[in-house]
Amino acid sequence: MSADMLMWVGLPYASFAALVVGLIWRWRTDQFGWTSRSSQWNERAILRWSSPLFHLGIIFVFLGHVAGMLVPKGLTEAVGVSEHLYHLGAVTGGGIAGVMTIVGLIGLLYRRFVTRSILLRTTTSDIVMYVSSSSPSSWGWGRPS
Repeated sequence: MSADMLMWVGLPYASFAALVVGLIWRWRTDQFGWTSRSSQWNERAILRWSSPLFHLGIIFVFLGHVAGMLVPKGLTEAVGVSEHLYHLGAVTGGGIAGVMTIVGLIGLLYRRFVTRSILLRTTTSDIVMYVSSSSPSSWGWGRPS
C-alpha cells in the first residue's frame, strides 16, 4: 500500500471508525454526562457572530469536500463545465468557506482568552478542542491551488 493510498483512503476510514466506536463507548458509559458547559451568559456579543460564522464555515467546507469527491468528472463535462471553471468555483467557494471558518474561530478564541469570566472557566478539554479545531483549519491554507 502506497503512502498516498494510506493517507487518503485508509486514514479517513480509520478516523470515521474511531468516531463511531468513541461515540458508542461514550453513550454506553456516560450517556447523561454530555454537556457543553455553556458560557453564553458570560458574553454574548462576540458569540452572536463568531459561533454561527465558524459552524456554517465548517459545514460549507465539509460539504464542498464531499461534493468535490462525489461529482464525477463526466458529469461536469456533460453539462459544459470546463476543468478550469470547476477549479475556479471550488477555490472561490472553498476560500469563502475557509475565511468564514477562520474568522469565526478567531472570534471564538478571542472571546475565550480575553473575556475574564470565560477564561476562568476554561478547562484543559476546552484548550484541546480549540487546538484540534484550529490545526486542520490552518493546514488547509498551506496547499497550493
